[in-house]
Amino acid sequence: MGFRGYFKNMSFNTTYPSLILSPYVKLYWGIGNCVSTGQDYLQRIVPSGLIELSFYLGDRPKVLDADRDFTGNTVITGHLKGYYELQITGRLSLFSISFQPQGAMMFFGIPISEFYDQNIPEQETI
Repeated sequence: MGFRGYFKNMSFNTTYPSLILSPYVKLYWGIGNCVSTGQDYLQRIVPSGLIELSFYLGDRPKVLDADRDFTGNTVITGHLKGYYELQITGRLSLFSISFQPQGAMMFFGIPISEFYDQNIPEQETI
């Protein structure tokens, strides 16, 4: 996801997995407290080629594409074929796991083609 450098009150952190998890997980990243109270921000999400598992801990952004909208605070985003936009308001707090290209399959036991161009709420994958 492309949040880097866009917010004045942003806490953006990345870290890499342990050696044991590195064949499956590319990196972990998180964002906190991005938008000032009463403000909103449009963020374009562009394809990264990676599957991500994201946990929204604060206010969940509004997905402006009805076909990509999701409920709940945990979502798996598959390989995207195009961009979509989020409207961020309130206190966004997000933790995300970016998997290596074949890494998600090892955790979910689902072929990565099933995630293609989708946002899937976590409860649907169990």
